[in-house]
Amino acid sequence: MDTKVSVLGGFRPARNYGSTSNTTGQKIMPIASGDARSIFKGDLVKVSLGNIEPVSAAADYAVGVFQGVYYESDGVPTWNQYWPANTSATNIQANVIADPDMTYNIMADASCSSGDIYLNFALTLGAGNTATGISGFGLKASTRTAATAPIKAVGVEDIPGNDIDVATERAFPIMAVKILRNEVAMYDVISSVVGPI
Repeated sequence: MDTKVSVLGGFRPARNYGSTSNTTGQKIMPIASGDARSIFKGDLVKVSLGNIEPVSAAADYAVGVFQGVYYESDGVPTWNQYWPANTSATNIQANVIADPDMTYNIMADASCSSGDIYLNFALTLGAGNTATGISGFGLKASTRTAATAPIKAVGVEDIPGNDIDVATERAFPIMAVKILRNEVAMYDVISSVVGPI
C-alpha cells in the first residue's frame, strides 16, 4: 500500500472556473531590483508599490500566481522559474497568471474530506525550493471556514489516489481552488461588497 506524503508545490493552473481548458491569462509584471524576497513558481503574489512580491498574510489581496521571470544581470539575459532574493537586475519581467476566474490545483498540508468542498482556507506559506524553483505554498487544511479566507476549495484534481471520498486517500489531497482575496475582483466573501481600494 502506497503512503502519501506532503510535498507542497504551490498553485498550478488548472482551468478557468466553469471551463475545461487551461488558458492561464498570463501578464508581465515588474519585480523591484534587489528585492530581498525570493519568489517561486506557484507562489501567490500581491502588488506593493507597483511591484510584485509573495503574499505574506491572510489579509493580503493577491494579483495572481507567479510562473517565472526574465531579467538581465550584468548584461546576461536570464530566464528562471524563480526570482532569487537580492538579485540586482534590469528589464525584470515576471510572468503572473492574473485571470481572476482561473482555478488552481494545490496540495493540502493535511487531510481533507468532501465536506471541505466550497469551504474557504488560509495558506501554508512554505519556503520554495531553490534547486527546482517550485513554491512551498499549500492549502492549510486546519483553517477550513465559511468565513473570509484567501482561497476556496471548488473540487479536487481528478487523478488516481486523490479521491477524498475514500478514507485512505484523504491525506494531503490535491485540491482545486479559486482565489477569493483577488486584487482584480476585490469582493469580500461574506458581504459581497467591494473590498478596499
